[in-house]
Amino acid sequence: MPAYESRVTQKGQVTVPAEIREKLGIKPRDFVRFESTPDGVRLLPVPSRVERHFGAAGSKKTRSWREERTAFEKGVAREATADR
Repeated sequence: MPAYESRVTQKGQVTVPAEIREKLGIKPRDFVRFESTPDGVRLLPVPSRVERHFGAAGSKKTRSWREERTAFEKGVAREATADR
């Protein structure tokens, strides 16, 4: 496994190398978790709130969160234009 180095800024920030971000699926504005282990520290992606809670209530019919979002937006648009 290749090793990477990154400089720590005065604010304590570091740049996560592109190959690591791609491997972990980390995108701009995502959250990450640092876990202390006996061997060092692990960097893990934190699932978005939508991903963490999607499907928590259960459903007979499964749709992706994008399909759910689209259906929600269409419903809001219908309600907003119904009174006009």
